Amino acid sequence: SSSICTMCGGSGEVRRAQRSFFGQFVTVAPCPTCKGEGQIIESPCKKCRGEGRMRGDQSIKVSVPAGVATGQYMTLRGVGNAGARNGERGDVHVVFEVADDPRFERDGEDLYTEVLVTYPQLVLGATVEVPVVIGTVALSVPPSTQSGQVFHLRGRGLPRVNANGTGDLHVRLQLWTPEKLGAEEGELIARLGEIQPSVPADRGKGFWAKMKEALGA
Repeated sequence: SSSICTMCGGSGEVRRAQRSFFGQFVTVAPCPTCKGEGQIIESPCKKCRGEGRMRGDQSIKVSVPAGVATGQYMTLRGVGNAGARNGERGDVHVVFEVADDPRFERDGEDLYTEVLVTYPQLVLGATVEVPVVIGTVALSVPPSTQSGQVFHLRGRGLPRVNANGTGDLHVRLQLWTPEKLGAEEGELIARLGEIQPSVPADRGKGFWAKMKEALGA
């Protein structure tokens, strides 16, 4: 059972008058006896000590938005700690930390990846498999493609959180150089070195210049 606090008369506040050179001031503060409740529990529960709540663990399910990034958060209203003496429940703030995917580098909703290709695939053209968030997609590599060239796959990135649209996937093709060659491979490459013309002096735009141009920088 509870009774009205005799210190504050049930208001939960105490007033104190102070005099100074400028006159009299009245300050209002929570009652130290009932801690602002206005009532005092005469025989508090031994388990909850009169607060009407106890400590415990509880698991809740969270619906993670598609495309969420590390550092973003969402607020779950009314599922936090219970308030004292039947007070309102607090909120739960869920802060997300997204695990890295070794296949991609992320910039907002855009993803960047690198795919290794062979010399014949670059020179003659080919269809290669490119990783996406779920599964793979086929990328058509035209003949005479340069190592380091970037292809842009629209809409193959991550969804925008709380908005329409999806980011892009930027695929950089990188020439794969074998560490060891068989006898036949060595002979063919040596023969190719004899008949292939040397690298032209004017290589045109470099990789970063092409990247800036493609991205509109």
